[in-house]
Amino acid sequence: EMLRSLVGSEMCIRDSIYAYKRDGILGQEIVIHRLIAIMEDGRYQFKGDNNELPDEVLVEREDIGYEIIGH
Repeated sequence: EMLRSLVGSEMCIRDSIYAYKRDGILGQEIVIHRLIAIMEDGRYQFKGDNNELPDEVLVEREDIGYEIIGH
């Protein structure tokens, strides 16, 4: 697997997996999930491939750092 920086890149729904930051129990954590929706307000919704439901928290663009390629 490889990481590709998202600076100046567009994001695609369903076919790509991204790494993003969120606040966790022990502070900031990195999450690697699939993008499933881009909301009207510009935030992003993700879902883990093995999770039944999407992530509850919507993610801001500046918190998404890399696309995972070659998965």
